[in-house]
Amino acid sequence: MPVPPYPPTAVGDAGVIVEIDMTARAEPRDYRVVTPVSGFDLAALDTVRTWRFRPPRAPGTAGQLFLYAVLGFRAPLAPDSRPQR
Repeated sequence: MPVPPYPPTAVGDAGVIVEIDMTARAEPRDYRVVTPVSGFDLAALDTVRTWRFRPPRAPGTAGQLFLYAVLGFRAPLAPDSRPQR
């Protein structure tokens, strides 16, 4: 599964939870961010939309399914930009 890129205009660390509404055949119908709005939402949604799923094997799973994807973003480490003394 591809991981989301860190958004270039985002700051800090964050977590995004995406609810994926699926058919019983594991075909996504809708995606919705269920955490408070942040600068990471678009990157999270763009990433989970590329994911593919296998249908569940458990009996009695016909009908609507929901999957919750938790995506974590860590601020990239940058070299120390302070002048050396």
